[in-house]
Amino acid sequence: MWCVIQVVDVTGAPFAKTRVSQSEVSAFQGKLWKGITAGPVARNEALRAAKYLGWAIWRNWSGYHRRSRTKTKMRCMKLLGQRLMARDFDRQVAEVQIRIAVMNGYTALGIPLTEVVR
Repeated sequence: MWCVIQVVDVTGAPFAKTRVSQSEVSAFQGKLWKGITAGPVARNEALRAAKYLGWAIWRNWSGYHRRSRTKTKMRCMKLLGQRLMARDFDRQVAEVQIRIAVMNGYTALGIPLTEVVR
C-alpha cells in the first residue's frame, strides 16, 4: 500500500514524498537473487535461514546486530578523521584513545538516566 504525504522543504516549497508500508519493504528484501557467484549464494542462504528461524532468532544466531553496531561505530570514528595524523606509534595510540573518548561522550549523552520512583 503506497501513501503519498505532503512535505514542505526548507525553502517552503511543497513536494510529494512516497512512503512504502513495512510489509512491502520486507517482501521486497526477501526476494532471492539469481546467480551462482559467492555474493548471491551467501545472501540467499542468509534469507533462507532468516525465513526458517524467524528474523529475531536469525539476528542473534548470526551476530548481525553486533556487526551492525560495530560498523556504525567505525563510521563514527572515521567521521572524526579518515587517517591518523600522528607519525609516531605512541601518539597514534593516544589519538585513537582520544577519538574513542569523544565517541563515548556522545554515546553517554544518548543513554537515558533512570531513577527509581518510590
